[in-house]
Amino acid sequence: MAHLQDYKKSSPDVNRNNKIAGWLLLVSLGVGLLIGTYEHFLSPSPDNVFRLAQGGGALQFRITAVLLMILEGLGCWIGVKTLREN
Repeated sequence: MAHLQDYKKSSPDVNRNNKIAGWLLLVSLGVGLLIGTYEHFLSPSPDNVFRLAQGGGALQFRITAVLLMILEGLGCWIGVKTLREN
C-alpha cells in the first residue's frame, strides 16, 4: 500500500488524470444539474414536479428528480474536491 501512495504522489500522469477526472465530473454533472434543476423545478413545462397531475407515475417521477439532483450535486462536489487536491 505504501508503494501505491508513493506512486500517486510522484507520478505526474496520475495527477494529470485526476485533474481530467475532476473536470469531467464537474462539467458533465454540473451541466446536468443545472438543466435538470431548471427543467424539473423552475420551468413551467409538463416535466415540473410541482405541476404534475396526480396519478400514474407522478410520485416516482418526483422522487427520482430529487434523487438525481442530489446525486449530481454530490458528483460536482467530488469533482471540485478532486481538483482541489491536485
